[in-house]
Amino acid sequence: MNCSFIQDNKIAIVDKSLSNEEGFGVESHLESCTCCARSIAAFRATWDTLQEPSEFRPDLGFAQAVEEKYERVRWVPRFVFELLKPGIVQPIAAAAMLACGIWAGSFLAATPVGTDTQQMSVSYYNVFSEYPDGYTSDVYSELAESGQELSE
Repeated sequence: MNCSFIQDNKIAIVDKSLSNEEGFGVESHLESCTCCARSIAAFRATWDTLQEPSEFRPDLGFAQAVEEKYERVRWVPRFVFELLKPGIVQPIAAAAMLACGIWAGSFLAATPVGTDTQQMSVSYYNVFSEYPDGYTSDVYSELAESGQELSE
């Protein structure tokens, strides 16, 4: 037996559904490999815990807490819940949102993009062409050292 067999067959090992030969091989491997032995012990403890039937008893105040929560939400009109159900309202809302998006987008497309971009590039170049090339911090340092006025 090897570690991968042990890890792959944890349920069969804990459930003792292996053949006698495999069972003896697993036992001998677990005696020599502490890592697999710990892994099987932890899995067996978890398995045993899950196999035990547990009785569920809600808190004494559980029913009262549910009723209080219901009372807080009860004022919401029933039609609000009906509107949230799949049906006609969602497609109408989607169509309205699409129409609003198209309407808002029509304002953005009113000016041609190419000419504005070119004009902005030229004006940007004209504004900053008098400054030396380099990083902003270098330009700022040079201007500060030369005593020129820094404008914002």
